[in-house]
Amino acid sequence: MWLPRGIGFLVDMDTQNLLSLIAPILDEMSGGITVADARQPDLPLVYANGAFSRMTGYAVEDCLGRNCRFLQGSDRDQEGLTAMREAIRERRDVQVVLRNFRADGRLFWNELKIMPVFDEAGELTHYIGLQTDITSRVRAEDLSHLNGRLERQLRAERRSTTTMATVTDRLEPVETILGEVRFGAVLADPEGVVSYMNRTACDLLRTSLEDARGRLFLDLFSGGKELRAVFPLGVDAKERRLDSSLVLADGSLLNAGFTLQRAQGAPAETPYQLLLFRELGELQQVEQEMRELKRLSSLGQMAAGFAHQVRNPLAAIRSLAEGLLPTFPAGDNRREYCERTVALVQRVETLVRRSLRFTHEEGPKRIPTAPSALIDEALEVLDPRLQECGGPVMVQLSRGLPPVLVDAAQIVEILIILVENALDATGTSLRIRLVVEAVGEVEALGGSFVAVDVVDRGHGIEARKLERIFDPFYTTKPRGSGLGLSIALRIAHENRARLQVRSQVGRGTTFRLLMPVATP
Repeated sequence: MWLPRGIGFLVDMDTQNLLSLIAPILDEMSGGITVADARQPDLPLVYANGAFSRMTGYAVEDCLGRNCRFLQGSDRDQEGLTAMREAIRERRDVQVVLRNFRADGRLFWNELKIMPVFDEAGELTHYIGLQTDITSRVRAEDLSHLNGRLERQLRAERRSTTTMATVTDRLEPVETILGEVRFGAVLADPEGVVSYMNRTACDLLRTSLEDARGRLFLDLFSGGKELRAVFPLGVDAKERRLDSSLVLADGSLLNAGFTLQRAQGAPAETPYQLLLFRELGELQQVEQEMRELKRLSSLGQMAAGFAHQVRNPLAAIRSLAEGLLPTFPAGDNRREYCERTVALVQRVETLVRRSLRFTHEEGPKRIPTAPSALIDEALEVLDPRLQECGGPVMVQLSRGLPPVLVDAAQIVEILIILVENALDATGTSLRIRLVVEAVGEVEALGGSFVAVDVVDRGHGIEARKLERIFDPFYTTKPRGSGLGLSIALRIAHENRARLQVRSQVGRGTTFRLLMPVATP
């Protein structure tokens, strides 16, 4: 096929053979690459590399055979789409920026370049797409523009005698920008009557701008005594920062961090109130983990004390039973009872050993370690069972991952527990994959992390069972001690890592291990 404009070269092989040949190279590239078949109706994808899968959250096999427009969701009114359609109609290159949505529904900005591919006869056969996630860049630019626009709007208000409603009308042109930020923004009058709310604020408060406008902000929820004590701010009040828990109209709870201030540039006689807030879900999760770990610590100390007390009697019982075995001939019921006694003692001793692992006499020996080395070591240990269950699991490993500061042996132990649980849930390694990627700064945890997601496509876990998933001796399996995940949570905490879980019945379960990045 002939690839013009910088890619042009001639090959004597069909498309699939060519893609199979260069797929290992393309999968190592950092940007998303797709190939669409121009000879089929609706330009279905026939190839997508690993970076495209990581960028969008869709598995490669779920993308093939579909037009790439599934990434747009219902957001079809975009300038970039118009330019792209024209270029496809004219069979030429084009580069656009599109609003796309990942598999979990999160928006990202996709810088897309499309190039047509022609065969030797000049017939259009394929389109190559190059994708780059530029979300961070776009948001930074938008916030900068937003700040300038807000300042200009407020300076204009200072020079005029317009009403609050007019200010709201003036803010409407920047709703597109405000709608993309991840914090709530509310503009209210001196009495606290809502004049404007961005989409994030509406989503967090379970309301709409139409329903909220003209109402007291404090009437949109109950509770929130910390917020009610300071809002609305007085004319001479300084900026305030606080956390508060709001009970929303639908009965749900919103834990949020608020920043309150008088809008910059407003005249003294119209001190408009500006509220910026965001959900504290991550912080709440960390606090829940800390409470769980304190409970585990107490239980671990109790379990360790109990285990030490019963080890000697168990050893004596086992020794006596083993000593009696030779005195009874084969077929004698008493010999069978001795054998069953030894087997039962062995099971109890296994539980005792696991209980002792709740407490570690020595702290972890944390050294910088490559995430790939941890994955390789865990999979090597698991290889015999993986071979019994269908072969190796799929591993998606991002390039250029920074080293993590952990005790390698302990983290490998966590990974073994998670993969073994996934195998128990699915019965096959073919429905399990490991995704390893850098997640950057996690503000609630105070540092940068590398995440290992152990994803299974099993039956999933019910919400009522998921709440207890880390409880000692609690298990969702027919057989099992219920200690594995409790031990994994304890080890993760000692390594300053975090272990999280999400699950959906019928869709599967994902355990995420967040490992701290080793700072230079």
